[in-house]
Amino acid sequence: MRFMEEMLWEDGRLVNPSFMDYKFPGTLEAPDKIHANILEMPEMSHPFHVKGVGEPPLVGAAPAINNALSAATGMRLKQIPLTPERVLRGLLEKD
Repeated sequence: MRFMEEMLWEDGRLVNPSFMDYKFPGTLEAPDKIHANILEMPEMSHPFHVKGVGEPPLVGAAPAINNALSAATGMRLKQIPLTPERVLRGLLEKD
């Protein structure tokens, strides 16, 4: 999957402020198969022993991918999304 979400700015103005201009992955960019592993573990600090779900699993995706890239290449990019252009530039600057 290619990572393409990015807010683009020119002269302090957002140039892709709507979903018409802001490219994000759709069904064509998604993998054919997605396997979810659900672990039910009660949260004892909550009176009903429940946890919130939704966005929290997404928070670690970008750092995990950057760590994998760093482990594979020995370089660390400081800006996301990790587009192919940024990865190539990082590899060329590393040498």
